[in-house]
Formats: sequence, C-alpha cells, structure tokens
Amino acid sequence: GNGNGNGNGNKNSQSGQGLEKKEVMLSQDNAKSIELPTLGELGKVCDDLGITRAKTLLSPVWFSTSSTSGEVVNGLEHLPKERPLIIVANHQTLAVDLGFLISGLLEEGGILARGLAHPSIFQEESTTNAGMRGLFTNFGAVPVTPRNMFKLLKNDEVILLFPGGAREALKQKDEEYKLFWPEEQEFVRIAAKFNATIVPLSGVGIDDSMDIVASGNELLDFPFVGNFLKESMENVKTVREDETLLFPLARPRSLNRLYFKFGQPITLSDSIVNDKEKCQEIYQKAKRGVEDGISYLKEKRAQDPYKDVIPRVLYEQNSKKKAPTFKANK
Repeated sequence: GNGNGNGNGNKNSQSGQGLEKKEVMLSQDNAKSIELPTLGELGKVCDDLGITRAKTLLSPVWFSTSSTSGEVVNGLEHLPKERPLIIVANHQTLAVDLGFLISGLLEEGGILARGLAHPSIFQEESTTNAGMRGLFTNFGAVPVTPRNMFKLLKNDEVILLFPGGAREALKQKDEEYKLFWPEEQEFVRIAAKFNATIVPLSGVGIDDSMDIVASGNELLDFPFVGNFLKESMENVKTVREDETLLFPLARPRSLNRLYFKFGQPITLSDSIVNDKEKCQEIYQKAKRGVEDGISYLKEKRAQDPYKDVIPRVLYEQNSKKKAPTFKANK
C-alpha cells in the first residue's frame, strides 16, 4: 500500500490480518509509507489503550467545511481529497484527544493521518504520553523533524501536526483552549514545495472537562517530589528550549462530549516557497482557522440535545446508534 490515506478503511478485514506487514516507527528519521491498518487492527489497539470504552462515554462527533461556500456540515464529506494534506490542530490538555483523532479519521474517513509527534514519545524510557506510544507507533507516527515532514509530503501522505507542541498539551491553570503556537513556522514553506493543502482542525471537549491542580512547573517546586521529577526528566528529548515535559496534576470535572471541526482548506503553491511574508500570512490564516473553529464548537455545542453524558449514554445503549448532535448549518 502507499499509505496515502485514500483507502476506505477496509471494513471487511479480519482482526489482526496484515499485522506482519506493519512497521513500528521508532527511529528519528523514518517516514516510510505504511499499510492502511484494517479496522480489526485499529479496534485491537483502541481496546488495548481503553479508547473503545472511552468512546462510549465521550461519543466524538465530526464536522467539515466546504472549500468553496464555507458551509459547515456534519461528517467529513468536505475533508479535502487532495494529497499531500496537512491537518494542523490544537492540542487539548494532556493530548487526551489524540487517540480519538487518529482512530476517528480511520473509521469515519478511511484516512491514515501520520502524526508528527514529540520525540519523547519515541524514547522507551520516557513517561511522556507513554500510553499513546502504541497508537502512534502502530499507525506510522514519526518524530517531528523537517526531514520527516519532507519525506511524508513527498509520499503524498496525510500529516497530523500540532504547532503548539508539548507546551499546548501540558497546560497550566486557566489556559483552556489557548493556543501556544510559535511566532513563525517552517511547515508552511515545506508544504508549499509540494503544493500541499492545509486544513485547520479544532477540537473541543477535553480542556474544560478537567481541572489543573498543579502545573508541571509547580510540581518541580514541591519538596522531595521536585528533585525526583527533575532526575527522571534529565534524558528526555525536547523540541523547544523552554519546554518542561512534565504532566500537570489534573482531576476530572465532567465527561464532556468531544467535537472536532475541520475548517476551510488552504491550498498552497510552490510559487510562494521563497515569499516569507506570504508563508507567514498563510500560517496566521491556519491559526485563525483553528481558533475560529474552537469558538464555533464551544458556542454550538450548547444546542446539542445529547451534550450531557447520561442522556447520551442511555440513547446510545437503547438505539445502538451514535447520539445525534447539533445541526451544523442551522
């Protein structure tokens, strides 16, 4: 297979079929194409990580936006078919939504999104998001390096990128749905070389479902605990100089429904590769697309008759179907 995410999810495949074809992506620069996993394989990984059970409580729903009219619809019909495709998204607290994103795109759209992940995920001794290592490595994630991005774009893949990185995932108090993107981003220029399409993706539901009791930085100041944590972090790879790769102490507040919205696609051309201003303009446009999507979902979810967990779970248990949500175009 060419791993370009154009498959249909292969719904008739038997569980485990094709496992011997899979490659686990652990090296720093390893961005080969991989087979589109079968739904059986996907199901097994989701079961092992607890994502299947969590889905019954959080019932994720998807929306997409027309590239021409800007109309928002329920479902993924407006997700661009062009390849290569870069999905740029916000990280929610603790990156809890990652599993729902990767598995949801495979199930709903037959799309294998290749995550550009923080290098610490690929370190066996690292505890940073260790639970997600299986999902990421099974489905072809690679460490976030320009070289890996270049290879994936060259292979016409679908890339999942979080410009806010670990800082955005490891939120502190009162930072719900806040973006921590760097001032400028190289990814637009690299993407333009391959005439790629960028699509903003906004996720809502996790950040306001938990309270941050103490941030990673605050934990480092705790007596005894702080020294132990500092030692455990010594060999963990970082991407930014100011990164503290330490999970905050969080407690659950509510079981919110998860909402994901793809914004209007942005088509790139290789004619802008050396135009720094144009690349920066597109970067800001993508960031605005993510922010606008977050605002849209936060406002519209109030109209969801099944936004609360008890009516939602009862409906889904009785009907054996996903609970409906708000109508996107109303």
